[in-house]
Amino acid sequence: MRKRLGFRTGGLADLHLDGALELISGAGFRMVELCMEHHGLGRGIVDPDEITTLLRRHGLELASISYHGKKDPAPHRLEMLARAVDLGRALGSEVLVTGSPLASMGSDESLLEGMRMICDGCSSAGMLVAWETEPGTVLHDLRCFFRLREEAGTDRLRLNLDLGHMLLTESDPVETIRSVRGLVAHVHLEGMRRGEHRDLLPDEGDLDARTALDALDSSGYDGPLVVDLFEIPCADRAGFLCRAHAAAVSVLPEGPG
Repeated sequence: MRKRLGFRTGGLADLHLDGALELISGAGFRMVELCMEHHGLGRGIVDPDEITTLLRRHGLELASISYHGKKDPAPHRLEMLARAVDLGRALGSEVLVTGSPLASMGSDESLLEGMRMICDGCSSAGMLVAWETEPGTVLHDLRCFFRLREEAGTDRLRLNLDLGHMLLTESDPVETIRSVRGLVAHVHLEGMRRGEHRDLLPDEGDLDARTALDALDSSGYDGPLVVDLFEIPCADRAGFLCRAHAAAVSVLPEGPG
């Protein structure tokens, strides 16, 4: 199945949204994940009508809205998530991608409360919530995700499958993908080395991305693949994004959509 490739705006957060979208589109991506951490979005400086105009101008489709804020105090984090839900509703997003606080700043109990609140908000907006597991956070691996999902008691809670994180937290990423069949609402694609939490181009590191994506195809996932890279060299952003797109294409079982 041909996948639609996207890119996150988080690594371009210092640019105006217009400039970030121009770089993403110019590199060949056709979808974008709008990160609330991006300059202007979280503070409401860029309104939904302007965002829609910019997406059309650059020929980009919205993959998702996201907010992680893993270092943010709980009240600010919940406020930003509520804003993300409102923006997603206005833009017609189908998915809100989020994660959990650093383990030193949160707990299972506080995360559960936030999960229920955000899931309720997304339900009224017709959106799914795609939670991302990440080492060092409260929701640190899939075992934790399954446990908290059951305790949350909502069927709107899904998984943002970050393939690099799977390499760090799960013994077999391919078997992991098979085990979450039907629960994946969104996917982040990047390379990763075992034991090192640092995003790399999708064709770098120890992750066998092509085999992982084959398994994802077999699981029935037909949503976007969003390249997740934050360390983007300011001196050659356009060239780096072009290399990121080429690297993503190179690991696809088939060509990009």
